[in-house]
Amino acid sequence: MVDQLTSRLDEATDAVSDTVTENYNTVAARFGEVTKTVAGRYAQASDHVLDLVVDTNKRVVDAAVTSADQVIEYLPELPWADRLPTFPTPAESGERYLELVDQLVKMNREFNERVVRLLEHDIAERLAAGAPKPAAKAPATAKPAKKRTARASSGRTSTSRKRTSKRAAEPAPPSV
Repeated sequence: MVDQLTSRLDEATDAVSDTVTENYNTVAARFGEVTKTVAGRYAQASDHVLDLVVDTNKRVVDAAVTSADQVIEYLPELPWADRLPTFPTPAESGERYLELVDQLVKMNREFNERVVRLLEHDIAERLAAGAPKPAAKAPATAKPAKKRTARASSGRTSTSRKRTSKRAAEPAPPSV
């Protein structure tokens, strides 16, 4: 009789485990699809934002260079200009700045590509691994109860007991 119960319990456990595994694999596959979609959208949005950053910086630099060139035309020649160190022209400064922006955008694009690849790789690994296997159950064994040592009471506890006993000994105020 015990053997029959044990075999039926094992069959029920296997059926539940199979159902859980199937459901896990279904959810994991859908999660993988959603994650790939999100990763693709992240890559597109990131590229779009970086393109806007480059375009905006180019426009700002063009406006700044044009303004600086116009201001220089209206300034008189300074008498001590030959003693001043030579500074780059506004156009040269703008080019340097745009080169920096291009390098930073390139680094950001590479970083975003790595993030997307890691997301897709992580999901692929998890899907390939499948559902986690349930841990084997160990037979239950009764453990002896731990012996407890008596706790030392603090002074506060005994003081509060004294107060309570004093209050109980005092006569109650007369009621009206």
